[in-house]
Order: sequence, then structure tokens, then C-alpha cells
Amino acid sequence: MKKLQIALALLISANMAFAQGLEVKTNPVGFAFGVTNLGLEYAFAKDPTFSVCLAGWHINDNLKEWNEIEWNAGASLGFRKYVLSKSDDHGLYMGIAARYIDSDLSEYNSTYDQNGEPVRDVNGDRVLTYRTEPKSYSSAGFTLGYKQVFSDKFTIDALIGIGRILWREDDGNVPAEFIGGFNFGYRF
Repeated sequence: MKKLQIALALLISANMAFAQGLEVKTNPVGFAFGVTNLGLEYAFAKDPTFSVCLAGWHINDNLKEWNEIEWNAGASLGFRKYVLSKSDDHGLYMGIAARYIDSDLSEYNSTYDQNGEPVRDVNGDRVLTYRTEPKSYSSAGFTLGYKQVFSDKFTIDALIGIGRILWREDDGNVPAEFIGGFNFGYRF
């Protein structure tokens, strides 16, 4: 409860500080399936077609196990330029973004004896070993998206992008990642 009160106090403070420039975003479909997520976008007062975005998310263990997802959590920081709008942060935009993904490969493996046969317990079940391998990484790239504004308060935002993986915790060889997002937002 205390965390919720602190979060609300920060949100109200940000609202007073940034007036009409702050937008809070989330993906309710993600929430429904176990991805806790929150994003903020701030349009600069001197040039409202330019904005900075900050987002974070956490994937719960049930969803990770059900879908065999390796991600634990992530955060991103991005900058957007709305290219078709002359005076506001809506419409088509291009952006740059940096992301950090906290990720672990977790798996169960059968244990084998020196003859290559599976080791079994007293009930005849296979003995499994649990292994976790860190696979976190950071990337930077480009995004392209579109934001629609309704009643000057509610927004729908969709984006796609590609990024180059700059650092990784494992020795993987995938050099790039594709990203996508869909959010509903509220402007203060």
C-alpha cells in the first residue's frame, strides 16, 4: 500500500510539474497476461513535436513458464520526432531508443549415468537438474510509429523498430532485435 501511495504522489507531482506535456501509457493486454508495464512520454514545451519516452515492464513467472519466455524485465529510453504534425505530439513519428533487457534462460535437464541411461529416483521418475544461464542485453535502434489522440486526453500508440545489440551477457550471435509496442495513454 505504501508503494502505491508513493507512486500516486510522484504521479501527481509530475502532473503539476509538467502540466499538459506528460502522458502515462500502458498496455492493458499485457497486464491481462501478466506483463506489468508503465510508460511515460513528455512533449517539450518549446517544441511539442519532440518528446522523450521512458518505459519499464516486468513479466511474471507464470507467463514466463507458460510461454517459455526468457525475459524477466526491461526498460527503455527513447526520443521521438512527430514528422507530420506541426504543433503537437500526434500522428506519424520516427524515433531512437535504447533498451536494457534482463533475461535468463532457465531449463530442466535430465540427468544421465555413465552408460547414457536416465537416472531415476525411487519412484521411477527421471531426475532433473535445473539450470539458469544469464542472457541479459542492451540495444539501441530506430522506431517508427503512429499515435492517435482522442478528446485531447486519451491516446493509442503503436510502434515497430529494429535495434542493434550493443552488449550481451552471454556469447550469443544474434546482432539485432525487432521490437513492437501497442499502448493506451492518458494525458495530464
